[in-house]
Amino acid sequence: MYSLFINNSISSNNGSSVQLSMNPPISLDPNKKYYASVHEIDIVYCFPNIITGKNDTFIFKEMLNGTLTTFTCVFSQGIYSVGTLQNEINRWTQDEVQNANLFVLEPDESTSHIYIHFMTTTAQIVCTGSNNVMQILGYPVSTGILGPVEYVNDFYEGDKAMLNNIQNVYLLASFVNGGYVNGQSKNILASVTPDVAPYSTIMYRVQNPMRVPVCQPLLDNIQFQLTDQNNNPINMGITDPATDTPERWSARIIISEMKNDDMYLNKNYQ
Repeated sequence: MYSLFINNSISSNNGSSVQLSMNPPISLDPNKKYYASVHEIDIVYCFPNIITGKNDTFIFKEMLNGTLTTFTCVFSQGIYSVGTLQNEINRWTQDEVQNANLFVLEPDESTSHIYIHFMTTTAQIVCTGSNNVMQILGYPVSTGILGPVEYVNDFYEGDKAMLNNIQNVYLLASFVNGGYVNGQSKNILASVTPDVAPYSTIMYRVQNPMRVPVCQPLLDNIQFQLTDQNNNPINMGITDPATDTPERWSARIIISEMKNDDMYLNKNYQ
């Protein structure tokens, strides 16, 4: 039995991938079957739901000096709740049209829908554009333009909001077979649900973990990757790869023979 401990202290520019190099390598008997299983994973929930260039703009229209004027505001990349989104929108509308109460976001926890109240009869919100923040609020591009409304405090109801845009985190490894992510065959070792508050640690502990077949007898350079349910690499809190340090994640993986695991000596690689 072999125990591997990995962490992302050396990783790609978004902090999601790890290459584990071993010297000497693990040499498995090609005539026997081996399995890998994940016994623990620790991941800091730092995955941004607003990403630069992807969904970071908020576009609204309002009367300014007698003219309907369009304003484009850009969010900084990060993790946002409805409350922090509201605060940023208030700041922008105050700066641009001196009205910090132009739009009011009202979440409905029972449906995960967000109502948007319009506090003037002239304001509008533009939902078009590929990098529009309105998409994660439940207002897709096809929504077009919201407003103007007939009466102050009239509102719109969106579809299901997707502020928690990552439903599953997958740990992939280059030395195993099996599993699918978003319809593509991938080497999945484990699947973790990010069911903690932002910036808390997801702690995955399993007493009887799933075993995945090992597909190569010589393990010297192993690639590990964290992806989401759409097979996208997880961003571990990186905005600027040149200056930012990713939040840490780690995992402990056991490689064992199909039977009689106790016959093999433990060897640890870090």
